[in-house]
Amino acid sequence: SNVNAANSVYPANLYGDSTGLFTTLQVQQGDGSANPTFWGPEFGFARTMGASGETNIMVIKASRGGGGNGLWDKETFEGNSASGHMWGHLRDTVDTALAQIPAGDSFEIKGFLHLQGESNSTAEAAAADARLQNLIDNLKRHINANYSNAAAGMYSVVGEIAASQSSSSRVTTTVLQEALGDSSSQIAFVRTRDLPLKSDGIHFGGSQKLEIGRRFADAFLSQGWTENPSLLAGYSAGAGSVNAIPHPIAQGLRELGAQVPGVTMEGIDDAGTPAWRMLDDSRNINPEYRREFGPGDFQEMFLKGWVFKATARVIRGGGLALWGVNTDTDQGWGVNGPSGSLNGFQFERVNGDELQVGLWLSETQVNLGPGSADQYHTFELRGAAGSSLFDFYIDGALQTAGVDLTSGPGQSGYQDALVFSTGSTPGSGLEVYWKEVSLSVTPEPSGASLLTSLTAFIASLWRSRSLASYVH
Repeated sequence: SNVNAANSVYPANLYGDSTGLFTTLQVQQGDGSANPTFWGPEFGFARTMGASGETNIMVIKASRGGGGNGLWDKETFEGNSASGHMWGHLRDTVDTALAQIPAGDSFEIKGFLHLQGESNSTAEAAAADARLQNLIDNLKRHINANYSNAAAGMYSVVGEIAASQSSSSRVTTTVLQEALGDSSSQIAFVRTRDLPLKSDGIHFGGSQKLEIGRRFADAFLSQGWTENPSLLAGYSAGAGSVNAIPHPIAQGLRELGAQVPGVTMEGIDDAGTPAWRMLDDSRNINPEYRREFGPGDFQEMFLKGWVFKATARVIRGGGLALWGVNTDTDQGWGVNGPSGSLNGFQFERVNGDELQVGLWLSETQVNLGPGSADQYHTFELRGAAGSSLFDFYIDGALQTAGVDLTSGPGQSGYQDALVFSTGSTPGSGLEVYWKEVSLSVTPEPSGASLLTSLTAFIASLWRSRSLASYVH
């Protein structure tokens, strides 16, 4: 349900009413003037979930335009129900919806979607992480109190607000929400700053709302991958399904170059193999995905050992997958030099259909033979605990043992990050299909499975004008 943007009372004044009944996914009533209908990210979310095979889903929506996070705060509501009316409205909407489920039908609350913060005051922005965590915890407790453990496995997906870098309060809100997602195994943060805004500079347009919804679904479907405790960072095209290949941004990576003419970045079904396609015909940029690391990540790698893995197929030209560490963040390997150390793989399609691979800036190159470029191959670096040495594997077979990671020359801009791209310099005719790129501590992930039984899903969307399966 959509609360009137000018509302200041509880119970809240709504834009329209669906009479408290379940319905199919559809636009909601608008404000009767410039906005005849409202809809938001739940549309792209539901479509992507359906494409992945998850069709037994109920979306419960509670949203409002404008206002800070104090409106959603349970403590504020208990002191003054009008000042915290969105907590009361969310709670009531959830209760009404769940009460409509026929007796004897089982359900679980699998997720919570949240996009809020453009209108936070300075004080509200400073509490953005604490209030978001409280909102999640309070909602879980409320549902579990009425339906025993129904929300015990609730996974929260938080979207980056529109115009997140346009004011100090929005920057603070974004930094704190992202840090909360990074620190919790029950919360994912999904970036959106690459998406263009409407001419007003503060609202997402229709196609952007659809894309945010898709990323929400990708993050939810990828949780078995992204929340594995051994994984530090990476991308897996197989974390979703062949029909719903996840976007790297939804798995915590940053994107560069996707909007440049001549660059294509998209999920594909490559004859049954899910993959992320990167094509560079731009000649003026090196499109890439990356994720930054901190000293704590490198300390864990040094103490436990590590595995850097890339599974890919080179269609044209070549690509690279690398991770780097700087002298300031080195936790014992002995990295030196002004740009630190960089290690990983360089791929190149040669002689028509042969794949040639080498370690970063190494003179030693391995040619996998005729036809090899038309197949997927897995490349691994396996680093020993407490040592700067690693072993190089191709498709599970040892190629080179005892390589010193400090020998990999660093490069400005690549320190303290995982990066995969079509090449180290701008080019054209470069195309790679990526199945997986990951950096993990050892032991490697031990088969964490995706949650596949989804029967109820809660969506709390702040500035959205949304499609919903349930509208109060």
